[in-house]
Amino acid sequence: MVAFRELELLGHLVDKYEQEHCPIDYPDPISAIRHRMQDLGLGQKDLAAIIGSHSKVSEVLNKKRRLSLSMIRALNKQLGIPAEVLLEEDPQRLADEEPDIDWHRFPVREIVSRGWVTHIRRNAQEHAEEIVRRLYNLAGTCTVLDNGTPVIGMIIRNDRIDAFWFTLLHEIAHLKLHIREAKGTSA
Repeated sequence: MVAFRELELLGHLVDKYEQEHCPIDYPDPISAIRHRMQDLGLGQKDLAAIIGSHSKVSEVLNKKRRLSLSMIRALNKQLGIPAEVLLEEDPQRLADEEPDIDWHRFPVREIVSRGWVTHIRRNAQEHAEEIVRRLYNLAGTCTVLDNGTPVIGMIIRNDRIDAFWFTLLHEIAHLKLHIREAKGTSA
């Protein structure tokens, strides 16, 4: 119980420090939509029911179509995204094409052998792009090495201090809750 109180106090101190020294701006509208979709476990088809056709959703999420007022109202009402976030100016547009990536240069066999990706067991090289993209979509992961050393890996997808602290504390909680069964496996 003491550890929980100390952790809660630490959380309040970090929050106060961040408010004073690192004020957090609103995220761009598309990032907010993507985060809310992820939080609710929604896919593009679910979003199509809220703002229109699948093609509209794809164009919005790829920043090729601006949000209309009716879309903003629907997203605010259905997903609870604050209107002030959705009304913010669009950030710089994404490049039309992804850079050429040689997916086979990633250590996908090792990724699969370590259990970091469990949905693919055979022909890892044939699924290299899918494996790497799936790992990219994770914000963090944790494991305990055979010698008992805990390891936390994080991806900084959003340059926001609150996302960093949330992910770090989330992974620490996984280690704390599952440390006995986590030895040598991903938590």
